Amino acid sequence: MATLAAAASLDELKSLYRHYAAILHPDRGGSTSRMQNLNHQYRIMKKRLKQAANDERPLPQSFADLCVGDQLYVNATRVEVLEIKEQTFRVVAVGRSRQATFNKHTGLGRNPRLRASFYPLKKPARH
Repeated sequence: MATLAAAASLDELKSLYRHYAAILHPDRGGSTSRMQNLNHQYRIMKKRLKQAANDERPLPQSFADLCVGDQLYVNATRVEVLEIKEQTFRVVAVGRSRQATFNKHTGLGRNPRLRASFYPLKKPARH
């Protein structure tokens, strides 16, 4: 049985997943149930490894302290930091492809409705 538990980092996990997926994928002669099991293992291990990486590092106190991979919130949406430049940082919404750029000093996006924070902001109620 393919196992991803040996992975000690996200890069190792991705490499192991791709290796086993190439063998177990139904389009390559594997079974659907084994591929689904591998996908389930991958989701669990990815979540655990990300959590472990976040637990090792305290929550940043300002946007200037951000690192690639840190998780923040934009309005009420959880995002992950993709890139950090001298004056800005770029994020992607978790589970989506939507990206935005923010000022490192203010946390405000280029779109004035977007605001980055370390905690989720409640969405305004619709009337």
